[in-house]
Amino acid sequence: MCLFGIFIKKICFVLLMNAFKEFAKNVNQQVDVLEENITNMLNPESTEEELQEELQEELQEELQEEREEEGKMEEQLKDPTINNIFSSLRREFPSPTEFPVPSPSPSPKIEGFEDLEKTSIQQQINEQLKQKFIDNFKF
Repeated sequence: MCLFGIFIKKICFVLLMNAFKEFAKNVNQQVDVLEENITNMLNPESTEEELQEELQEELQEELQEEREEEGKMEEQLKDPTINNIFSSLRREFPSPTEFPVPSPSPSPKIEGFEDLEKTSIQQQINEQLKQKFIDNFKF
């Protein structure tokens, strides 16, 4: 069980580092794009054809990087130790575990109380307060 925990931690660490790598790569790409845009604004000599060629080269580089990453993942999955661990997990848990669906609880009823109808003024105030809340707290 201890080795399994270590393995899970290692996989989580690798996944976290891959996510961080992707994030850093995206940030670098955006910075490069901004730098190119600034240089293009300062140097209007660039033609549309040059820009199209640059875009095509960038797309080809991105595709090549994605293919290399896929190849690395396939190599990792072919590793016999990882393959053995996944096969043992599949034998141990052949199908996903099902969780019971909670039944909805009935709403409580309090004697002597009724739902009050809102007047038009109360509805307007309520709508204004909702709008102010939405404007102040954007998610």
